Amino acid sequence: GVKDSRTGRKHYQKQRMAGSWETRTHANGRINISIEFLCALRESTPNCKCCNKVLDYDYAPVGSRPRADLATLDKVVPLDGYNPSNVAIICFNCNRKKDNSTLADLQMIIDYIRAQKETS
Repeated sequence: GVKDSRTGRKHYQKQRMAGSWETRTHANGRINISIEFLCALRESTPNCKCCNKVLDYDYAPVGSRPRADLATLDKVVPLDGYNPSNVAIICFNCNRKKDNSTLADLQMIIDYIRAQKETS
C-alpha cells in the first residue's frame, strides 16, 4: 500500500500534498483541478503509473534531493497543462526521466539508443 511514516497524520499530509500540487498548478497556469480531485487521485494511486513502484507520499526534507519513489504530479502531455484528463501521479524517478518530453522526443531517444546498440 501507500507508505506513510506517521499514520496518525495521514489526513493532514494528504491535504498538505494536494494543496502543494494545487498551488503549483495555479502558478504554472492552465489549471482546472480541484483539491478534492487531487486528494481522490492520491487515494487511488498507491503505485507509480509508469514503473508500478510503491509511491512514497512523505515529504522530502527541504534542500535534500527527492527520493526516487517520491510521488509527483505529472502533466501527461506537457503542453496540455494541468487538467483532470491530463495528470497522473508518478514517481520522481520516472517524472525526471520523462521531463517535458513529447512522444516524439521520447521516440527519438529510443531510436538513438537502439542505433548505438546496433553499431557497438
